[in-house]
Amino acid sequence: MDKLADAKKTKMNHLKVLVLIVSVLISAVVIWGIVGTFSGKVYDKLPDKLNTIKTVAEMQARIKREMPEESIVGLELESDNDVTSYSVHLTSGEVVIFEAFTGEELEQPDDKDDALDKSQVIPADFITGVSIQRSIEVAQKEKSDAEAIKVELGVKNDTIVYSVYFTDGSRVDVRAEDGSIK
Repeated sequence: MDKLADAKKTKMNHLKVLVLIVSVLISAVVIWGIVGTFSGKVYDKLPDKLNTIKTVAEMQARIKREMPEESIVGLELESDNDVTSYSVHLTSGEVVIFEAFTGEELEQPDDKDDALDKSQVIPADFITGVSIQRSIEVAQKEKSDAEAIKVELGVKNDTIVYSVYFTDGSRVDVRAEDGSIK
């Protein structure tokens, strides 16, 4: 009888360990899905209404006016702590951060990751055919089960695209010229 009771206890203990392992694995998968492609940074969801943010053309004009020796390599739009901002990456390697709605220059946080491929520069005279808001709408049709948390404007394979990142760790590239999916 004791052997049967011991076997049942052992089975129960194995079952408890298995449940614990599965719980840990599920937690790890959920956490990885949220922060996996963003190097551990958790991003806030972008605001639903972006129609009043400064346009890419306005940001290009400002950089050209204030820093004529610079060109924009890339531009990121993200929200963090209820502040929606542009990180403008320049050919010199400098990153300048602006509040997206007002255009006010912000201080760069110490933990800001400014790594961006600087091999291809967005032409100074490039005019986007679609807005950031529209690029999110187009990308959202591909990823209706997730929410947009970040948009990058940059050059990928000789095409200027908005890379729209989502809460599930995925990305959809939208051509900045015509709004088609790349």
